Amino acid sequence: MRRERLDRYVVKPTDLNRRSGEILERAARYPVLVSRGGDSVIVARHDWVSRLIDSQAHADLLGELLGYLMRRLTGEKIDEGGPFDWLSAFDDLELREFVNELRATMRDVHAGKLAPETTDAVIHEWHESAIRPSEYVAALKRTAATRKVSARRSR
Repeated sequence: MRRERLDRYVVKPTDLNRRSGEILERAARYPVLVSRGGDSVIVARHDWVSRLIDSQAHADLLGELLGYLMRRLTGEKIDEGGPFDWLSAFDDLELREFVNELRATMRDVHAGKLAPETTDAVIHEWHESAIRPSEYVAALKRTAATRKVSARRSR
């Protein structure tokens, strides 16, 4: 994972006025900190800032998810109506599997082995597997009943 240092290149507002072309060229490669007394402004590429904002939103979501999982696995009462109510479809053993898979994925993302979006994919796959519409359950029961009948006939 690439880490940016925001103090890598620091300029004063007057430098920005005098050498704007040079500073903007630098900002195209890495963030430039414009420091004015106690205030600071970052000049950076849009895609870099966008990734930073997305990362923060993603971190907030993961923090909320981990909080939900901790409350659930420790037996605390959970308010209904939250964004992770779909996790109630799983028992504690399945939730532990989910946590282990998510932790392993996050570790690989942090090590640069996987793209950050992979954690979203893991959450999405678990979310999809929590959806159990009545028609789907009924079809599974019919399939199981058919297998039992077929097994009896083959004896």
